[in-house]
Amino acid sequence: MPEFLSGDLDRVSMASVLQLLEMEGHHGRLRVGEGFVQLGDGSVVDASFAGLTGSDAAIEALVRARGGFVVDDDAKEGAGPGVGVQFLVLESCRLLDDLDRFGTMVPAAGLQAEGPLGALLAAADGARTFAALAHACELPVVTVLPAFVDAVEQGVVKGGYAADRADLQLLEVRAAVDVAPAPEVAAAPAPPAAPEASFDDLLFDARKHARARRYDEALRALRAALAQRPDSRIAQQNLRRVQELADTR
Repeated sequence: MPEFLSGDLDRVSMASVLQLLEMEGHHGRLRVGEGFVQLGDGSVVDASFAGLTGSDAAIEALVRARGGFVVDDDAKEGAGPGVGVQFLVLESCRLLDDLDRFGTMVPAAGLQAEGPLGALLAAADGARTFAALAHACELPVVTVLPAFVDAVEQGVVKGGYAADRADLQLLEVRAAVDVAPAPEVAAAPAPPAAPEASFDDLLFDARKHARARRYDEALRALRAALAQRPDSRIAQQNLRRVQELADTR
């Protein structure tokens, strides 16, 4: 099948590529490594990546896929109904948020759980971070990270944090370790935030507004968050992606 678009995901994000294909109502396949994302009328109708299929595979690819990609016109019937690219991009932003907060957490040894989280905790030795353990156990981020975050918030999993964030590179998460400067719009003066609005509260509000497609409110919250922490990579990443979504309305 002829390829009509190719590039390097270290130079352009998969989110940007999928958003372009969505705008064009593309029928075809984006291939990266051994994985792919299948589109129909611009929506994601199937995907395969890191041993996953469907929406989970597409989200995992948005978070972790790197290197070369190609897009062709291989229009095959999908495995299910189409899922909007914007929804998948926002879910990937949520995972990146959580990776930024919990990726360098070092869970204590001797903890137990069921499912993918159980496999990760069984390998915990009190020295390796979540990112290092997920990489060693070959666990998909989209599967194990939400369970890990829930366990931490419920007090089931405890531990410390590593000062070195290099382990995040094991998961090939470019956004968590090497984010380009925020777009020019990020330099605009942020509106004053309410005194009780913390950095984490503002990020939470931004995600809530973005999921509801209230992009102006999401952008205001993210700019306010950046006013508190100008060097926050995850706030910069979210701002860039929400701005992309707002520009395609």
